[in-house]
Amino acid sequence: MNRHLQRNYKFRLYPTKLQQQQLVETLDGCRWVYNYFLDSGFESEYDMNYALTELKEQHLF
Repeated sequence: MNRHLQRNYKFRLYPTKLQQQQLVETLDGCRWVYNYFLDSGFESEYDMNYALTELKEQHLF
């Protein structure tokens, strides 16, 4: 019988104030893009890739 041992690790992070702000800004950008694509109703992956390229040029994330 082949058994796979799975281990879980937990780490606690203590980011600096600057790192906290950067994390918040990154997550806000991710949430905005996710919601944009949910609301837009694109029909193909190609359309989404094109739209994402356009968003990158228009917005500073």
